[in-house]
Amino acid sequence: MDRDHGGTIVSYAESIGTDPSAIIDFSASINPLGPPSWTRSLINRHLADLSAYPEPQGEALVTRLAERLEIDPNCILLGNGASELIFAIPGSIGAGWAIVNDPAYSDYRSACDVAGVPVTSVPLRRSLHDLHDPRLELDTPALDEQITSQTVDGSTGLVWLATPNNPDGAISNPDEIIGIVDRHPALVFVVDESFLGFTTARSLAQEAATRDNLLVIQSFTKLYAVPGLRLGLLIGSEKLTGTIRDALPWWRVNALALHFGMAAIDDVEYVERTREFVAVERKRLRAALGDRLGSDRITVYQSEANFLLLELRPGFVLAESKPADSATLAAALLREGVAVRDCQAFGELDHRFVRIAVRTPEENDRLVDLLERLSKGDPATPRSDSTLPGPRAVTRARSLMIQGTTSNAGKSVLTTAFCRILLRHGFRTTPFKAQNMSLNSFVTADGGEMGRAQVTQAQASRIEPTVDMNPVLLKPHTHRSSQVIVHGKPVDEVAARDYYQRREWLRKAVHESYDRLAAQYDVVVLEGAGSPGEVNLKQHDIVNMTMARYAKSPVLIAGDIDRGGVFASFVGTMGVFDEWERNLVKGFLVNRFRGDPTLLGNALDYTEAYTGVPVLGVIPMIRDLGLPEEDSVTFKETPGDSVGDSSDSIVIGLVDLPHISNFTDFDAFGVEPDVSVVRIRAGHPLPARLDAIVIPGSKSVVADLRVLQEEGTDRKIAAAAAEGTEII
Repeated sequence: MDRDHGGTIVSYAESIGTDPSAIIDFSASINPLGPPSWTRSLINRHLADLSAYPEPQGEALVTRLAERLEIDPNCILLGNGASELIFAIPGSIGAGWAIVNDPAYSDYRSACDVAGVPVTSVPLRRSLHDLHDPRLELDTPALDEQITSQTVDGSTGLVWLATPNNPDGAISNPDEIIGIVDRHPALVFVVDESFLGFTTARSLAQEAATRDNLLVIQSFTKLYAVPGLRLGLLIGSEKLTGTIRDALPWWRVNALALHFGMAAIDDVEYVERTREFVAVERKRLRAALGDRLGSDRITVYQSEANFLLLELRPGFVLAESKPADSATLAAALLREGVAVRDCQAFGELDHRFVRIAVRTPEENDRLVDLLERLSKGDPATPRSDSTLPGPRAVTRARSLMIQGTTSNAGKSVLTTAFCRILLRHGFRTTPFKAQNMSLNSFVTADGGEMGRAQVTQAQASRIEPTVDMNPVLLKPHTHRSSQVIVHGKPVDEVAARDYYQRREWLRKAVHESYDRLAAQYDVVVLEGAGSPGEVNLKQHDIVNMTMARYAKSPVLIAGDIDRGGVFASFVGTMGVFDEWERNLVKGFLVNRFRGDPTLLGNALDYTEAYTGVPVLGVIPMIRDLGLPEEDSVTFKETPGDSVGDSSDSIVIGLVDLPHISNFTDFDAFGVEPDVSVVRIRAGHPLPARLDAIVIPGSKSVVADLRVLQEEGTDRKIAAAAAEGTEII
């Protein structure tokens, strides 16, 4: 019997000669949100537990589950995934015959085959409420009739049910199920609730704990997106579960899976977010399939799970100019890197049916596009990706994003460099940074205000700077508030907390700017801000990983090795990422390296082995580039208290204000051989020799003046003026 139930991406990839990571897997119905964000840290925290045996029956997790379900712990049995429990049932209860409601998950039959139990099929009933909006339903009269007429030789009868049913996703009325269970007390009913967590429907777990003829199966695999971890749950009366427990070995569930289960049952927010996302995206996907393909080409069955059953109609014609069948369509989609489930292994379904999972909006849109083209007999277009082999005409720009492990890791300069490199290779290139925080701004030709770093990047791209390159600019006014500039115009002055409340409005403005640029250029080179790994800020992010996801951009992460700890920063940054964020990262850049390259030793290989991401480049320390800095971090960290040796040089003192504005106005002094610039810090003595003192602009004049007064710097400046020093 065919036991391929989807998700075998390694074999899918081998069949088309590609890497498994290139496959978009619609064949396995796993939570599209991916594992909870705490999964990686939890596994890292409990790796030491692998050196000892776990609890034989997972007793601690069983106790927690019993408390949550309000049932006796003896009514719960854990398994190495739901599949182990499914295969344990027929033989352990001594089943002599079985009934399966078809179409159904093929492992119900497989489990009976292994135990030598014959299986009879009772088809689900197709609802006739709406011929264009079909639904499969439990046919209770037919099931009752089959049970009554089944030959009974004293052995136990076994009935397999599922809600939501796989592969169609229909939910059965729980009271209807309990009714048939109670009408046939001599049979054992198994209700598979593996996908019930995606819905708000009622579980029969409590009813199973009080009946000797009802078992309920649940799965952590699907809901929490951890099929590789394996954790399943069986609920029944103490007598029934005890019988199955005796047929299974100890230590079925590994220590990491047990720890995961303990954390998962407390993460209510993740489950609620999953249900909301799946409900919205399933409805959108179903509507898109109906609108784009039409009823003459496809029928989409009603579903309340995270998957949809599709029936191919005669109007669905492949490029060979003949009606499609499930195997041919699955093969055609796989050639495009998309795997779907051919449903011929499900009882009662034939070559007309495929099942698709509900995945992310971008992936769902790609599937709909492919199905629409294939259903018209048109060959699918080649997949687009983010590699940059050479210039080509595109309707939407490709993208590349530079992020950093810290502020001042060199993101701006690297983005500038990539803009010029891509320009030299023939691409029409533009920079983009969703949000800047800087007092160092530039005014465009049409009067808009933007960050200076993007101006430099525009110059590297040989284009005029526009505010779309930096749609949101924050100019700090105090430690807790900033002036907000959107599309070049001041909007308001807000505190940090109020700013976060406006993030969705700002996100829309950012996306509008990006879309305008992406429609005009071949490549957009995006720059991140600060560090993408700030866990306290990630939920508000509009500039780092969420922007990369919107732009469908691969991400390179730069680290400043001159500061030290660069490899630990790479590893740590990846460690706090969710899986979707990790998937966007394609490489690391070691920036500002000086010295002997052999000193790096095996650090590059270690980083790739630990994170799965290679170090793509080591960039040497390049001093005195003469490029303006984005913010005052470098200005404030650079030593600047020495005076040139030449006695005839001009010495200018520059007052270092806390909220210094447009400090790059003074960069011109740095290229003059007979001019020395000395930074004057509040509270420090003035240099003995000064020809002039410059008090720069400030975004917070009163506060900065107060600092000068409190430290006595104002009196020192006045005294210097009295001795003839020019004050500017």
